[in-house]
Amino acid sequence: LRNDFYDVNDFIAEWDGYRSAVLAAVPGADFAGPDVASKTAWIESFAGREYTTVKLLDGHYYETGPATRNDITYQSILRYSSKLSDLIHSFKAAPGTTQLPFRVTECNNVYGGGKQGVSDVFASSLWALDTMWILADAGCQGINFHNGFGLHYSPIFSENGKFTARPEYYAMLAFRYA
Repeated sequence: LRNDFYDVNDFIAEWDGYRSAVLAAVPGADFAGPDVASKTAWIESFAGREYTTVKLLDGHYYETGPATRNDITYQSILRYSSKLSDLIHSFKAAPGTTQLPFRVTECNNVYGGGKQGVSDVFASSLWALDTMWILADAGCQGINFHNGFGLHYSPIFSENGKFTARPEYYAMLAFRYA
């Protein structure tokens, strides 16, 4: 909800203000950032300037979206895309950040709640498992799959008071035992 001219420098200026306010109230508090969604290039800029003030870099990753697009199919999430490698590069590229850990704090295959027939089918478990392995291989500290009641990509689905495991749950289970 920012103006069209809002950029990474504006973001960092706000960040510095919030960080200062928190430190005034809680000296020694630890920070992670920038936790941006679609502007992965901002991670590199943020990290290059703030790497001494954060303990962890973080950001979001969605393979495609929005869910309302008609051209998104389960093949869309299984095709090669540079989005994940671009995100990983952003975490690792800034000077001084080679030892700084990173985490994907919000992730799933189709932003906007997932898409029926894409996010709730077997292909999504393959996508999730592949994503977890790629991130683990890159040294990622963890991944948080976005979920919620009624969302097609939720690993655990609630319907009529009954919880059921969905495809991404099985991907996480396979990853845990691998």
